Amino acid sequence: MRARSTLLAVVPLLHACNWLSVAECSSGAECESGICRDDGICAAPGSTPPGTASTSASSSSSSSTGGTSSSSSVSSSSSSSSSASSSSSSGSTTSSPSSASTSSGSATTSSSTSSSTSSTSSTGGPVTFSYAPLNVVPDQLPSPPADATVLDCGEVRIDSSDVAALPSTWCGRPAPSPSVVVQQGNVEALVLTFTGLHVAQGSTLRLEGTRPVILAVFGNARVDGEIRADANLTAQGAGGSHVVCGAGAGTQSNAGRGGGGGGGGFGSDGARGGGGDGQVNSGGAQGVASTDALLEPLRGGCQGGRGDSGGQGAGGMGGAGGGAVQLSAARDVVVGGIISAAGGGGLGGRISRSGGGGGGSGGGIVVEGTSVSLLTGARVVAHGGGGGGGSGDGGQLNGGDGENGRTDDTAATGGDRGASIATRGGTGATGALAATSPGSTASNKGGGGGGGGGVGRIRVRGAVTCQVDDGVLSPAITPECP
Repeated sequence: MRARSTLLAVVPLLHACNWLSVAECSSGAECESGICRDDGICAAPGSTPPGTASTSASSSSSSSTGGTSSSSSVSSSSSSSSSASSSSSSGSTTSSPSSASTSSGSATTSSSTSSSTSSTSSTGGPVTFSYAPLNVVPDQLPSPPADATVLDCGEVRIDSSDVAALPSTWCGRPAPSPSVVVQQGNVEALVLTFTGLHVAQGSTLRLEGTRPVILAVFGNARVDGEIRADANLTAQGAGGSHVVCGAGAGTQSNAGRGGGGGGGGFGSDGARGGGGDGQVNSGGAQGVASTDALLEPLRGGCQGGRGDSGGQGAGGMGGAGGGAVQLSAARDVVVGGIISAAGGGGLGGRISRSGGGGGGSGGGIVVEGTSVSLLTGARVVAHGGGGGGGSGDGGQLNGGDGENGRTDDTAATGGDRGASIATRGGTGATGALAATSPGSTASNKGGGGGGGGGVGRIRVRGAVTCQVDDGVLSPAITPECP
């Protein structure tokens, strides 16, 4: 674990021994700091964990009915302006839900150092992190809802671009408390704060928009359903296709020969776009893999390059990069379902003689907790999208769109060619298979297919234990566990 920088707290730090987890701490027994609670925490009477504390004595929670955040109400007992504070190794700063910028530029910090204490449920309230999570400082986050959040009503869709438009309830229950942090490199992330989180089987948390999403859980987290930060063709997953991609983005061919766009790269290289109009090297160059595997800052994957127009048609747009999601729990994380950040498929060449777009790369996924368990059938995947197919020589001979990255072990297929003189798109990468370029160069007057997108990045951290052998991590990684 990297060394942590000095922290200037926005809210009071309460890391006294009052809230340390104690082994074999049973309800009602005496322990070092006081009395054991039902949830196994050794607590002195009247103490409150970080993330829920304030200098105000009031205790109330409320949710907005106007689509704004549903965090606990903020009291004004001791207000003072504060600049963005420095964080741990991620260098993040935090903004309050009500003052967070909805643009991708910057976030403002809260103007109050006092917030009302969130109420606790009969089964125990939030607990503190015994380890330092990535990219976020727990003590600087707003109070979570009083009770654990259960997503069991189908799909909840989150657009990280606009905090004010987030849903005020999840499945008829209070929504998590939102805030915006600025990570190192000035990369913003949306943070949703929970007391506990359960994504039930048959339900999906879908994450879209310009910012990556961090799910900060002050308790246990379980995923039996799906958390999806996937791109959908040219629509990015949350925080995908970010400006930090640089050489990771596939490039457009500008040879005027209808070559396909290169596939995006992140965890692995994308594939070069296919040549058009009989020209071997007229396809766009592939995006290259990033050398930073730490996901600090949390970020999504990279977009594929656009296909060349060939002078007559319209080259297909490149597929968007997969998004980024971080699930950080103060206690245990159990995954029995799917967490995915797949890249989008490139669009096929349009009209005449144009190239298909390159596939987007997979995005970024972080899973961390005191213990992390992947059950049989669980899948944590970040696969690349397929390239779009090249078009033929004629107005109705459009190339087909590439397939979005998949959650199984099958590579996303490239889009079909618009005519026999064109080429189909390359396949997207999986953990076991590299992205591919179109199989051959298009004939005279034919458009080349786009290259497939590379895989994304995954990071799994268990502060005490990990049990991941029963699940699938693709691309395969070595979990960071004692």
